[in-house]
Amino acid sequence: MEAFDTFNALKIGENTSKSILFEKRRPQGTEHIFGLLHAINNNLQIRFTYHKFWEDEPTFRTVEPLALKEFKNRWYLLAKDLKDNVLKTFGLDRLTALDITRTQFKNPDNFDIEEPFRDCFGIITANGKEPQEVILSFDADQGKYIKSLPLHES
Repeated sequence: MEAFDTFNALKIGENTSKSILFEKRRPQGTEHIFGLLHAINNNLQIRFTYHKFWEDEPTFRTVEPLALKEFKNRWYLLAKDLKDNVLKTFGLDRLTALDITRTQFKNPDNFDIEEPFRDCFGIITANGKEPQEVILSFDADQGKYIKSLPLHES
């Protein structure tokens, strides 16, 4: 929605872009969003090569894509990995050789995209662990920044 609001603001006047300074970086992997949305909306399995930052060699994955998630200018795919039937999060910037198959899958009836992340920060899920209460302290000035852009919805 933020991108939509920004796009509409830029359409107001031809010279608006001269008075707005955008960040120079652009998230990687966004070229896959259209295809991934197609696979998600049509319950189609996908295959891709995935290269974790901490591993030397990439791996080949076949997954059932369920949703996309954005966090801190990075996009992620939430999918069930058919290797072990575990729900996993894959960074789109590490995903290559995307292949949308014709193999359909049944979307879980009770799947709630927000539930795996409800008590978590970013893209890490709790994996069955109980949440812990965390108390943060800020001085009055810094507290205003945190209130205007909270770290977490809680």
